Amino acid sequence: MREIAGEAEELLIGVAAAADSRTPKNPFTAGERNEMIRLALDGAGMGPYRIIDLPDIHNPPVWANYVANLVPGFDLVVAHSDETLELFEEAGYQVRRATAYERDTYSGTRIRHLMIGFEQWETLVPPPVAEYLKGIDGPARVRRLALG
Repeated sequence: MREIAGEAEELLIGVAAAADSRTPKNPFTAGERNEMIRLALDGAGMGPYRIIDLPDIHNPPVWANYVANLVPGFDLVVAHSDETLELFEEAGYQVRRATAYERDTYSGTRIRHLMIGFEQWETLVPPPVAEYLKGIDGPARVRRLALG
């Protein structure tokens, strides 16, 4: 994000699957995810940015146009997902693969697994995010959803 922020007037951050929550893959609500993003970016002194919820419509052929109708004008789509990049490129948008920072270490999946196993996860997220997650009893929710 720092790399792109240096090139952009404003970051528009899409929270995908915004309507999905309280599932093993998406244990947190869109509002909670937005707050974690805000805490991380503000703590890192990044800005300006806007966070935009993107509910999944489960219709890949029209996804890029759907997002374009929700989000004010944008010049570049940056993502990890091959499918997302392909869909936006096919729709005529400039795309760039996001550079993952130590993805094996800092992945949400790994952090959730550490929470499930009562292992140390706090150093893998910014301190304000760790405090926020503890405050909403996030690790217990992740365990409860994962273990049924």
